[in-house]
Amino acid sequence: MFFDSSGWRLPQPWTRWVRESANMRSQQPPAARLCETGSAYLPPSTRIYAVGDIHGMSSLLLNMLNEICDDAARTPEGETQRNIIVLCGDYVDRGPDSAGVLSILSALSLSGIETVALRGNHEDMLQRFMEQPERFGPAWMANGGDQTLRSYKIAPPDGTPEGMRLARKALARCMPMSHFGFLTELKTSFTLGDYFFCHAGARPSVALADQKEKDLLWIRDDFTNGDHGFEKVIVHGHQTMAEPLVAKYRIGVDTGAYATGRLTAAVLEHNTCRFLEARK
Repeated sequence: MFFDSSGWRLPQPWTRWVRESANMRSQQPPAARLCETGSAYLPPSTRIYAVGDIHGMSSLLLNMLNEICDDAARTPEGETQRNIIVLCGDYVDRGPDSAGVLSILSALSLSGIETVALRGNHEDMLQRFMEQPERFGPAWMANGGDQTLRSYKIAPPDGTPEGMRLARKALARCMPMSHFGFLTELKTSFTLGDYFFCHAGARPSVALADQKEKDLLWIRDDFTNGDHGFEKVIVHGHQTMAEPLVAKYRIGVDTGAYATGRLTAAVLEHNTCRFLEARK
């Protein structure tokens, strides 16, 4: 019998299953706390400048670096000891001077300011083109790769497989080793305090430590459509907006520099966020 005067009594196998299930639940790690903008903090005396997609706009990049240096210099002495520039990817394509952008970034050394350079989907397309030009060249050309070639004084290919191979050889010959070195050393993400920096965003319902590189570089609607929380606030580019975005769980800094003439940087300090803007 499963019932007596004390109430329902489970048969022994069921009793064991309930006990084992309870033990398994107790061993599972607690759900990660969702971190919201406004309650996200950086370590004390730290400031981050998170710069949006540059896309071949070397003049805007120089203006932004000047803005950042001026902003850092206005800080009262002793208030901030660590300044970091986080570049959120997409340095090449679309704009007229990808070669100039890579020349600036590959030689960048600012007194008292650290630099972290992240990889964007356009750097991913460039690398794929260098590895398999016939396969990936057409897609790269359609997304601004022709402008990158022109910045190195290389005529865009005619669209044939042989044309793609010739363009790849020309780029390998014309691109300085310092540019190749910079592109090779790009990081996929960067974390500090309660912030997670990447190019495109992150896959909802997946821990940040388990994110796939493809999503960090390429994700769009699955990340931006909806209010998706993570264990850290996501700071990203990739999604072009008329104005920089501060949402519940993310901060977007891509204001379409190549099309709008506006390059944006989020300035993060303590639990605050403000913006710098460079214009033509």
